[in-house]
Amino acid sequence: MHYVAQRREMLDYADFHRRGWDIGSGSTESMCKALTRRLKQRGMRWDADNAEAIMALETLEKTDGWQNWLVWLVYRAAISN
Repeated sequence: MHYVAQRREMLDYADFHRRGWDIGSGSTESMCKALTRRLKQRGMRWDADNAEAIMALETLEKTDGWQNWLVWLVYRAAISN
């Protein structure tokens, strides 16, 4: 009860709906299913480190995140020099 009461502004679903924001978990659950599908193909076995690396690559691919990752990589290289 206290947890929810302290986060009341996060529960204004009517306002979120008016703004056209997604308030359901369906899109998140769908993305999780799509991302893990690559790991669950027949005959595949993964250890934790390799599974995490494949998930990171798959996430970049599914979310068109390559451009942001490359910008971050260049920025990180620039500040380390």
